[in-house]
Amino acid sequence: MVVHYPKSKKTYKIRFHRNKTPGKVEFDTHCQIFLQDVENSSPLVAIGVAHLNPKDRYNKIIGKKIALTRALRWNFPKPLRKMIWAAFYKEFGRWY
Repeated sequence: MVVHYPKSKKTYKIRFHRNKTPGKVEFDTHCQIFLQDVENSSPLVAIGVAHLNPKDRYNKIIGKKIALTRALRWNFPKPLRKMIWAAFYKEFGRWY
C-alpha cells in the first residue's frame, strides 16, 4: 500500500507480513511503514505488531488493523493518518 502525502511531498509505503512461531499456533502480524525518497532508498519509519493469543481465532484483517494502529502511534500528523486509513479501507474494505 502506498500513500503520497502532498503537504510534505513525501511518499510512504506500508507493508504487512505475518510471522508464525515455530511449534505453536501463534501468529504475529507486522506492519512496517517506510519513507520512500528520491534516491529510492526506503528507511523504516515505524513498526507495529499485533500478537494473536492462542485462545483467539485468527483473522487477517483484524490483525492488520491492530498492527497499523500500533504503527501509527509514532508521530504522524492527523491528515496523513486519515489518508493512510482511507487507503487501508480502500484496499481491505471496512469489515470491522
